[in-house]
Amino acid sequence: MRTRLIRPGHALALAALTLLALGCAGVGREPLPGAPAHHVEGGFRNVDPTYPRATGWTRFRFIVSRAWDSITSPRTFETPRETVEGLRAGQALRAGSEPTMTWIGHATVLLRVDGLTILTDPNWSERASPLSWAGPRRLVPPGLPFEELPRVDVVIISHDHYDHLDLATVQRLAAEHDPLFVVPLGLKAWFADNGIARVEERDWWQRVELRGVAFVCLPAQHFSQRTLWDSSRRLWATWQ
Repeated sequence: MRTRLIRPGHALALAALTLLALGCAGVGREPLPGAPAHHVEGGFRNVDPTYPRATGWTRFRFIVSRAWDSITSPRTFETPRETVEGLRAGQALRAGSEPTMTWIGHATVLLRVDGLTILTDPNWSERASPLSWAGPRRLVPPGLPFEELPRVDVVIISHDHYDHLDLATVQRLAAEHDPLFVVPLGLKAWFADNGIARVEERDWWQRVELRGVAFVCLPAQHFSQRTLWDSSRRLWATWQ
């Protein structure tokens, strides 16, 4: 029987991703006096006691199993795809009548609403990872090439996990489209650190308006984390 060896790079990536998954929360547990219930010392928390975050052991097993499977038996995925010409024709047919929605992949959706073009959690990178050469890889290319995007007015971010907030993609959007980024509390500083200034951040139940369209930040049950040291320090949300 032939023995399959794990390359050093794969082993390093596996260790890094496992440590990331097991990072400690590092924030308080009790709400701050006079603050909303989801605000705690140093960050945020889920307010529904029936929602348990997965244990470190559960996350460890998940990360290790997925990383191992990506080495030994990479997954494949097929889905119907729309041509750029077909997408444009469909949008032109419905222009001025009702909103349109185009799924790009994972949590990335292109919306046309009341004259605005909106992207959710955009990711055009090959991997969802802090490492360009390791981590979860796309199963299929984005449903629409980045170069074919119409002018983007607004980008909505739900939270800071790598599959929902991709640095390379948001920097490219900022440089080529200059959209308004609408984000939960704590992310504006992250964007500023990465050279992006046109950002509005909101707490749960607060809103942002642009050209008559309102974006309302609503509660979600999740957590945030990009490194070993920042778990739950930035808010997570859904948007309406």
